[in-house]
Amino acid sequence: MKKLIGLLVVVLFSIVLMPLSVIAQDNTQTQVDPLKDNIAKLKDSDPYGRRQAAENLGRLRDNAAIPALMNILIDENAFVRSQAIDSLGLLRAKEATEKISKLLIEDKEPQVRQSAAIALGYISNRDAIPVLIKGLDDPYDGTKFAVAQTLGILRANEAVPALINFLKSGNNQIRRSGLNTLCMINDSSSYPEIRKLLKDADIAVAAEAIRVVGILKDKNSIPVLKELLADKDIKISAGSANSLAKLDDKSGIPVALKNISNKDTMIRVLTIETLGLVGDKTAIPILEKAATDSDPYIQSNARIMVQRLKQKYPSSEQPGKKSQKKSK
Repeated sequence: MKKLIGLLVVVLFSIVLMPLSVIAQDNTQTQVDPLKDNIAKLKDSDPYGRRQAAENLGRLRDNAAIPALMNILIDENAFVRSQAIDSLGLLRAKEATEKISKLLIEDKEPQVRQSAAIALGYISNRDAIPVLIKGLDDPYDGTKFAVAQTLGILRANEAVPALINFLKSGNNQIRRSGLNTLCMINDSSSYPEIRKLLKDADIAVAAEAIRVVGILKDKNSIPVLKELLADKDIKISAGSANSLAKLDDKSGIPVALKNISNKDTMIRVLTIETLGLVGDKTAIPILEKAATDSDPYIQSNARIMVQRLKQKYPSSEQPGKKSQKKSK
């Protein structure tokens, strides 16, 4: 009887423990390597599956995925090619520069070419500059904008002549893009051409040119900027005052004081910066008031400029406060 009971106990334990061992085995088998798994899925018959795998590999930030992603740059599906390019860009895959550059010039799909231009910006390999310059002639505006941005990131002085041609385009967005890129490159040979747009008929183009000459510290722009202080368009007058301030010229202070309470947030920010750059100690209480504004963006910019002026004009020199110097 005891033997029978013992045998039953052994059988029962076997029945109970057997599923646990099977579950443990199954758990071991379900531990999948995401890198290997997604590389395998790049061969999926469904283009959506391949695209998703390419995206996942970019998110993994594992350079071991680079060779596999380069292999699908010839995928028949444009969305898959585009995603592979994006992921190679995220991985800063310098070894993919040549293949991506080829797609920028030769691929029939504008989305793929645009992705190529953006990815080359992430990769930041100057070997791509000659191809990028060719990409400025792309028939698709989205690609042109992306190419120009990447040339700016690369500080490609070689591209300045081609970008100056951008400034002569009949497309105002193209001209603004050219101005922005030339600002990033900062080559003095482009300054005269940029100055020509300070009085452009298109307000957005003129405003961008005004912003750029201030950043570039182009002192030859000062006479025109002073003229533009009287412009009827507030974007032009306020922008000119701001650029003059960046050039250490105080001529725009009256315009700034006039616009300190303007309803447009960006105009007020320009005004606050103008007063912070070239205002005197009397601008401090004005900026302190702006620092209490309900708009957090106005607040933060005003606080920065208040601190700037307080450093320039110590408390002993601020209006309404007695000098702490002891009289002899």
